[in-house]
Amino acid sequence: MAWRSHGRSNLDLVKNLRANKVIHSDDVENVLALAQVDVDRGKNVTHNPYMDAPQSIGYGVTISAPHMVTGSSQRLTQFNMIF
Repeated sequence: MAWRSHGRSNLDLVKNLRANKVIHSDDVENVLALAQVDVDRGKNVTHNPYMDAPQSIGYGVTISAPHMVTGSSQRLTQFNMIF
């Protein structure tokens, strides 16, 4: 359901990722929700920043899709590597 997890803001995106069962961990949800202060995609992406898809940030570089970041973060929490 990642393709339906877009939002109008970072917080909206995170809430939709959780509602669509992409986010399973309260810790991951909280960290991603707080990320809007420091690493809000809207600061680096000019077109559809809160779409759950990789986005160009210029110079031939992309920022990962939120569901990919979520999946990686959740796997790391399983091994107590973050948080």
